[in-house]
Amino acid sequence: TVGSDKWQRDLILKSVNPPNFGLLGQQIAIPYLLESHLGEGLRNTSITLKGVNMKSGASVSITKLIKSIPENGKVDGTIVWRPAETGHYTLTLSTPLWKKGDKKEAIQDNNGQTFQISIRTEPLKVLLIESYPRWEYRYLRNALIRDPGVDVSVLLLHPELGPGGGLNYIQKFPETREQLSKFDVVFLGDVGIGEKELTAEQCDLIRGLV
Repeated sequence: TVGSDKWQRDLILKSVNPPNFGLLGQQIAIPYLLESHLGEGLRNTSITLKGVNMKSGASVSITKLIKSIPENGKVDGTIVWRPAETGHYTLTLSTPLWKKGDKKEAIQDNNGQTFQISIRTEPLKVLLIESYPRWEYRYLRNALIRDPGVDVSVLLLHPELGPGGGLNYIQKFPETREQLSKFDVVFLGDVGIGEKELTAEQCDLIRGLV
């Protein structure tokens, strides 16, 4: 093998996990993970969110102080943004390049990540279709219901027992293209074409929506 058994001096924005969309006037938390290989603890650095509304040109600039990152350690956190306009935003989350005396980061292109977020005035409308209440279905349904930015409708076909009922459940597939077109996203689980499941015509409607 070749190379060193020690990391080069580097501060890494390891990951950023922004939501795909947010609601106007509501706080959006953007999680991040920072990893330091500077060979020493880092104190009083910062992380900055900057970007622009692609339609209006309105700018975004938020800076958060990070008090310390341990030597060869990781720090996770969130930076919070409350959008003031609707539209599609291109945003960059970044940390400043580290330099101390004649020492500086060896890799200088991993301190930031760019992503996009769509800001809307109303919740995302989601249709979730499943045959049986499998574990994956229950997990996804609960996650969607808890999200304040999502308005979910659930069609649980359950061929032996009939459609499921309760909060957020619907009893039948949307009958027309107009009824289906109100949904922004359709999740299809383990669903087939056949008796007491989907019909070929309903699949054509889904294909048209996509």
